[in-house]
Amino acid sequence: MTQIEDSVARYLHQLDSADRQEPSLARTTKTTRLTEKIVKLKEEMHRILALEVRMLTTPDQQISLTDPDAPSMATSDRGSML
Repeated sequence: MTQIEDSVARYLHQLDSADRQEPSLARTTKTTRLTEKIVKLKEEMHRILALEVRMLTTPDQQISLTDPDAPSMATSDRGSML
């Protein structure tokens, strides 16, 4: 989540820099591309938050994104492979 927030902040800074430049096709293209990236990152943040809420509501506070019926297996501290 921190990485996504850092990326959004970086893209917003780049948008601010682009706004200070003379209007051009390159600036418009860059602004559009950065805005699209920000939208995608915010969507990802919402997806992650929804997963976190879902995880916290489960009895063992874990979820499997690939197989909902597959909880994590407990392993020993000895590092043995199963």
